[in-house]
Amino acid sequence: GRNVLIREIQKNKFTYASFTFLGRVDPLKANTEYIFYLLNSPIVDYNKYARRASDGKYNFQLTQFKNEQKLPLPPLPEQQKIAAVLSAVQEAKEKTQAVIDATKALKKSMMKHLFTYGPVPPEETENVPLKETEIGKVPEEWKVVKLGEAFEIISKERIILIDDEKKYKQLTVRLYSKGIQLREINVGNKIGVKKQYRVITGDFVFSKIDARNGAYGFIPDELNDGIVSGDFPILKLNKELCNQQFLSYYLSIEKNWIHLRNFAVGTTNRKRVQPKEFLSYLSIPLPPLPIQQKIASILSAIDAKIEAEENKKQALEELFKTLLHNLMTAKIRVDKHRINIKEHKL
Repeated sequence: GRNVLIREIQKNKFTYASFTFLGRVDPLKANTEYIFYLLNSPIVDYNKYARRASDGKYNFQLTQFKNEQKLPLPPLPEQQKIAAVLSAVQEAKEKTQAVIDATKALKKSMMKHLFTYGPVPPEETENVPLKETEIGKVPEEWKVVKLGEAFEIISKERIILIDDEKKYKQLTVRLYSKGIQLREINVGNKIGVKKQYRVITGDFVFSKIDARNGAYGFIPDELNDGIVSGDFPILKLNKELCNQQFLSYYLSIEKNWIHLRNFAVGTTNRKRVQPKEFLSYLSIPLPPLPIQQKIASILSAIDAKIEAEENKKQALEELFKTLLHNLMTAKIRVDKHRINIKEHKL
């Protein structure tokens, strides 16, 4: 039942495959946009028209759909108004997504700029003296150090033995193309492995397994006092030397994790990176702490903009779903006076 509305075609020519159907709306009876939104509303249950073929695939029964599916069809002017309302929300969603995409592109560009020149305006980059390092060009006043200078391993200090009478907040990681998001997966005492490790806000953990995916993260407030398995070494950041947000942004750059797989040992599906190798391998820029804080502040402001726009998009999506349902079921009417909606077969 997936469908698309063809709004514009270059040179008025296009082709479509044999497993798709082409339909046209009679403009004297219905509004094309209205019908499109209607066909994507909960009113239409496409599963009713699926039949399993001899090859095991489920095929859509077009004739049955045309003969049996009834659609609410208000007068044409009201159809046009309904379509206009839904189109306005849809357009707002698309514009919001464009802002999100542009802001993410800005963030990527800004990160490259900030980690090369520092927090200076683009027109002043020529005045920033740079030096060549193993991580590329950085301002001359910046240091470049191994990650081990910013962290110490504290896993052994956090060992706990699971008490079957207590409940625990067990954490794992959700892998993405860049880094991870830590998440809570279980609250209970059925942990399985008795030996676990307690984490608190500000701890840094990374995955020894699947290290090629760049599995790492700082423990946020909401995951404070959780537990992780021994596959996630716990590190403590020297905050007098390094700003947590600054380091988080730098470590989110994918290139910093690609080569970690070279240090993983073991079988193909269970390769591991040892903490000491991890800390001695990766180099990081280390500008003065106020510069780190300034860079983190700039990138945090961009992230706040992205989050605000994503929340706006989510709200628009919820609004669209609500309007789609209410307008198509006549719970909300766009005209001042109620008009009886007749049902017509497709």
